[in-house]
Amino acid sequence: MADRNEFLGAEPTKLRELREESLKLRTNAVRAQIDAVETFCSVVETELQEREIEEARKGVAKIQHAMASIDRHLHEPGHLLPEAVGELSGKFRRLTAQVRGIEGALERKADLR
Repeated sequence: MADRNEFLGAEPTKLRELREESLKLRTNAVRAQIDAVETFCSVVETELQEREIEEARKGVAKIQHAMASIDRHLHEPGHLLPEAVGELSGKFRRLTAQVRGIEGALERKADLR
């Protein structure tokens, strides 16, 4: 790990490059989290179709945890590339609707047991 003093003496251009790179990395990480939750939603939907209610319930809890993390990152000022926030927020809204649908389906299936 680089010594903090190394960065303090860095030229402004280097600091800008480092900041830009960190924004890109965090943006890519949030994008990957969204993609992973989308995939996990498909898994939970399959579990519901197969009437694996307890597994689906566990999956929904994991999805909710991941969604809370994504939400925090999306709303943290200066955390992501500004030009990507709109795109990621749109994906997050669609994903939120999908998760709500899964939660509703889980409740209905659990009530039928």
